[in-house]
Amino acid sequence: MNGQLLRIFLASGDVNGPVYISLANKSLSAILLSRTSVPAFLHEAESKKPGVYILIGGLDDTEVYIGQASPVGNRIQQHLLTKNYWETAFVFTSNDAYFSRQQILSIEAKLIELIRKDAVHLHNCKKESMPLLSKADSNEIENYVSDILLVMNLFRRHYFHNPNTISLVDKLNRNRPESHAPLHTDSQAEQEF
Repeated sequence: MNGQLLRIFLASGDVNGPVYISLANKSLSAILLSRTSVPAFLHEAESKKPGVYILIGGLDDTEVYIGQASPVGNRIQQHLLTKNYWETAFVFTSNDAYFSRQQILSIEAKLIELIRKDAVHLHNCKKESMPLLSKADSNEIENYVSDILLVMNLFRRHYFHNPNTISLVDKLNRNRPESHAPLHTDSQAEQEF
């Protein structure tokens, strides 16, 4: 069994303040913020760390912006003034302030790559390119992204394709002999089926 222990801490004693989510034995820290809880967050140590954030708002929470900053709190504060549509922010930092500039750029780029554009309106104007990474660094980024997706799914924010799952068509193609052409499908729905 691959269980996962998460701890949730309500910093102000209720869900209206910053909500801290920690994954046992992981260095990733997640903070769930409402617009009104940003001022309280700015006084916390996590706001001074490098991090990645996801802003969510609009009708049915379908407007999304993905960003990164160092320190992350300053950028969230700027978005209070410049982006009016968001009501919720997920902020991801490292417990040990380990995130480097290259890591947060890589995590941001990977999240933008995985976003389900059929489910949300992504407000990012440009697609970030993945920095060149060693195999070890790339594996570490994949682990961080996997943990971020776990937190997002826990809070029913199913905005991302799961990179660890493959479609039925991919599975069938993988099992076909090399001499056969890949299966042809006419639509994304057929591929997902």
